[in-house]
Amino acid sequence: MGNGDDGALFIKRRQARVVRVNLHRLQKSAWIIRICTLHRFRSMARTLIGWGDGILPTRWMQLGLIGAILAVPPGLRGRRYQAAHVHLRLFKYSVGDADHQARRHLALRLLCEGRQRGPVAKDPVRWRDRIRATTWHDPSASWRLPRPGMHMIALLRTGDPLIALARIIEQCPPSARFFIALPCFHEDPLHRMVRSLRQFGYGIETADRRDPMLSVTMVRRMMQGVTVLAFVDLPTLGQPASHLCNASLSAETGDGQEHDPIGLAHLAGTDILVAGHRMDAGPGDGLHVVQRVPHGPFSRMSHAVLQHAAAFIAHDPANWHHLDRAAPIFSRRAAEG
Repeated sequence: MGNGDDGALFIKRRQARVVRVNLHRLQKSAWIIRICTLHRFRSMARTLIGWGDGILPTRWMQLGLIGAILAVPPGLRGRRYQAAHVHLRLFKYSVGDADHQARRHLALRLLCEGRQRGPVAKDPVRWRDRIRATTWHDPSASWRLPRPGMHMIALLRTGDPLIALARIIEQCPPSARFFIALPCFHEDPLHRMVRSLRQFGYGIETADRRDPMLSVTMVRRMMQGVTVLAFVDLPTLGQPASHLCNASLSAETGDGQEHDPIGLAHLAGTDILVAGHRMDAGPGDGLHVVQRVPHGPFSRMSHAVLQHAAAFIAHDPANWHHLDRAAPIFSRRAAEG
């Protein structure tokens, strides 16, 4: 009797083990199918963007990508979509609105990445035509040439940051001088964009983002009358704009280090112009001059810059590059109670 019980127990354990092995194989197969589906979708998206860049209107490509993503089951849309959807729900979006905005976010990132490496971006003349065709939005009339060029322009990581940077430079007279920190990778699209603008006579000084003296150089250039262009990000979006005064704004240097553009502008005694680009199928597409923050006490400058940046991002979070990487925001909020 005992031997029979032992035999039955052995058979049950063996069957359970077979079930676990088969389940693991099934999960592994599903993961492989998911990866292949994502790879195929991205390849098709890049092909579409490469074929349509400079031929099809941007609005058509945006709507086409959003529709194509809708045809893909939510579970196969990838980590970027899933993370953006979760964060939009935490931003109090409804399920339907979060799905639409998450699809927009994925479509806009694919379109931005594809256009930065497309045929138009590789042709300086066509690239300049695209820049000049970018709509300029300045409802508060914040744009004006700073006193002898002393200025910092903080460009938000929204839409297509390269279009934003190039459109700002094109808006200035050819005699204006600029300073930009570049990544060390020389095939980066930002390097190509700077080379294209230099061909048209713009005075653009560059520095390696890994330079330990970068912050000092930026302050010196501003005091010498050079306009410093810095890509900045708002890592604490997650509450209404009125609650973001205590957020921190940082500019990336490419090696994990950060410098504070508000503090550097304060040290240099200059104003800060906050600007950002939006990719939109409607009239909101283009470069937006968000607001000019005059020089003053550091706390007042910091408060104003963060308020304007947060309001701009919160108005259309799908355009925010880090929407799918906003998890630390909620971790920090939970830790702060």
